[in-house]
Amino acid sequence: MLLGNELGAEQYLTTGLFESVIWGFKFSGPVPEGWIAPGRDGFTRPRKDNKEMSARLRALTVVPSDTKMVREITDIPLSFGYKNDEVNGATGIGGIEPCRFVYWPSHNIYALVVPDVMATLAAWEKEGYTITSEGIKDWVVPGVDEGLLEEISEEELNFMIAKAELDESRANKEAEELAS
Repeated sequence: MLLGNELGAEQYLTTGLFESVIWGFKFSGPVPEGWIAPGRDGFTRPRKDNKEMSARLRALTVVPSDTKMVREITDIPLSFGYKNDEVNGATGIGGIEPCRFVYWPSHNIYALVVPDVMATLAAWEKEGYTITSEGIKDWVVPGVDEGLLEEISEEELNFMIAKAELDESRANKEAEELAS
């Protein structure tokens, strides 16, 4: 039996950068004995002295983030080294969670969203930095050259999603009108 179902939780909260761990639950009824009072967001977790429940929560399956899965599949570089006359350092590409999957089979939308590595590197070079990470400029999205994937802009993806939402809304409205 799933722990959340066993406890009567209506939602769970995950946290983590490259993998999600279940941090706590939200209950529609009373919070179980041995749990802290819900925070502003309504979520709660076991008190520190509730060792049994804390251990059960820690033992729950860890879910890798989209970014972690994409990185393992594609070996996408999400950080790089740089230098100029004054500084030598490293930075990330695309923020905290730069990769994600978009999966909307009812509208035939399947997307892998990744940051534009080459555009990021070009922007840094335009600012006068030398990219010091070996081989990073040779990376390509696997599958594009083979015709398995098609590169589209974020704007194109947003348009596809907006159009699918509009089509779905129109279809629902038509179905409601036919039903009445």
